[in-house]
Amino acid sequence: EIPAGDVISIEPVEPPEAEPPVWQGRFQIGISGQTGNRERFRGNARFDIRRESEDVLLSGYASARYAFDNGRRSENAQRAGARNEYIVSPMAFWYTAIDLERDEFKNLDLRTTVSAGLGRTWWRDGANFWKTSAGIGFTHEDFRDDGSDIAPVTELVSDYSKRLNDILTFTNATKYVQDLDDFSSWRASNDAALEVDLTENGAWQLRVGLLHEYDNSPSPDVKRLDTYYYLNAVRNF
Repeated sequence: EIPAGDVISIEPVEPPEAEPPVWQGRFQIGISGQTGNRERFRGNARFDIRRESEDVLLSGYASARYAFDNGRRSENAQRAGARNEYIVSPMAFWYTAIDLERDEFKNLDLRTTVSAGLGRTWWRDGANFWKTSAGIGFTHEDFRDDGSDIAPVTELVSDYSKRLNDILTFTNATKYVQDLDDFSSWRASNDAALEVDLTENGAWQLRVGLLHEYDNSPSPDVKRLDTYYYLNAVRNF
């Protein structure tokens, strides 16, 4: 019991401060080779970084592919980009993005695509999610033999990730870009992969995947479809 006349002082309890968002990164590399009747080397590498807060998701990437057959370079391609997603609600966001691409054997000196649009997260449960977005922007292309071109474009993007069990994760990323000046000119890509955890905390993984890249109007003497098989070692940090 509290004696009459006594005053109880209750100090307000401040909620704990939210931890500031931190940068997360991933580096992956894969190589293959052959010696003997034919000297062959192929390699690819990719670096991703992201920082997520309550309101904004920042992400960026850089990747490269190289190949040498009998001492002669047979593949030389690089990509880089950044994307900002601004969270409107748990299910909706808008974004801005930039992508850069160079490919020696497609006669592409530089392709720059800048876009902005709206997106929706259809479901999310921890690391499991599926989200799509649609945007509009422009693409500027410099070709080695065909000069340069600039055109308005629209794009559709789908990003999916599903944890299958304690060690396996399936991911699928699809992108479609349509030239609005020439509807016969469009590009699409799909990257499907299975990731296997090699350590309990997931810091090391093995990633096996299949990447399709299709260009409906490539440069002369360049095939429309490229298909890449890869097996990469992954380090998350």
